[in-house]
Amino acid sequence: MVEKTNIPVVCIVLSGGPGTITTVKEAVENGTPVIIVNNTGRAANLMADIFLKYQEYISNAKVDAKVDAKEDAKEDAKEGAKERKHITKYDERLKEEVGQKFEEIKEHLIKCLWHMHLITVWDRNSDAGKDLYEVILRALKEAQTKPYDQFRLALTWNCYDMVDQIEKEMLDANENENENELELEKEWQEALTYALTNNRTEFIGYILKKVNITEYLMTGDTLLDLYKKVCFLYLNSSYKGRS
Repeated sequence: MVEKTNIPVVCIVLSGGPGTITTVKEAVENGTPVIIVNNTGRAANLMADIFLKYQEYISNAKVDAKVDAKEDAKEDAKEGAKERKHITKYDERLKEEVGQKFEEIKEHLIKCLWHMHLITVWDRNSDAGKDLYEVILRALKEAQTKPYDQFRLALTWNCYDMVDQIEKEMLDANENENENELELEKEWQEALTYALTNNRTEFIGYILKKVNITEYLMTGDTLLDLYKKVCFLYLNSSYKGRS
């Protein structure tokens, strides 16, 4: 029996032109995380500048609630007003990059700003200590709306250092949602099976706190499934060792 597996997808942008910006817009609208690799040229550099400055603007606005409060109160009430105002600062540069497609691409960039939680800007020269592997993992984590899905991602990638932050988000989610206990128990049991059969030792102790281990082990189907998977892994590793 072949298990169904969700394959995480991430869009990585280097350089590019007008079509690249359209691709980024379509990706984030579909819930796909995007990583813009800064200083690789053209569209990537333009988007990196726009997105970084917008993140800075939003951060400052949260600190100072009075930003544009009086002068632009009516304008900001319109859909996309803040995003449009930000993009307008780059009009000349955008015209040089995309030419006749200026209006169309400008609208695409505005829509990208509505999904900033899915966009990461990475510069391998300035982001010390962050390799692309880590950046991809973090981007995929942010794209997951449920804390359990974030945990499953960390388990699959064997990144236990993400668990503390995910645990906090799980606690917050439990306070705001009435999670189906039976469904959640089943998910934790599946996670334990994965951890046991894939040598995720750090995760096993954590998951055991979430699972009724007696019910888990007393299920005949579970024991048979574990036996088959462990035997398969053992035989597979033995075969690789001989070849």
